[in-house]
Amino acid sequence: MPALRTLIDWLSERGQLILWDEPDKFYTGELLEAVDLRVFPNRVKQQFEIPMRCDPFAFGPQEIQKIHTGINAMEYSGTAEAPAQIIIRNPNPHPVTRIRIVGIQHY
Repeated sequence: MPALRTLIDWLSERGQLILWDEPDKFYTGELLEAVDLRVFPNRVKQQFEIPMRCDPFAFGPQEIQKIHTGINAMEYSGTAEAPAQIIIRNPNPHPVTRIRIVGIQHY
């Protein structure tokens, strides 16, 4: 029973929800209202409903790719088409010039 109380407490704030069949991804969601759960001892696979709001797309770990001169392909393994965030940092003391980013989508 403490495990379910911990789950409900955890869901009362917006957080990450990881499903057993997608351990490499997570969803963000939050509990919409308090739920009265009745836990029966020795009952396996008990079913109950938890009203929650959850973003429809799964998120994965942040991937960092070093870029080089020429074409740099980005691998995408998401559940739906989504924009990528590109951050360019200059580790050098001198300014970098002539950076060009071109988006190409293949069908």
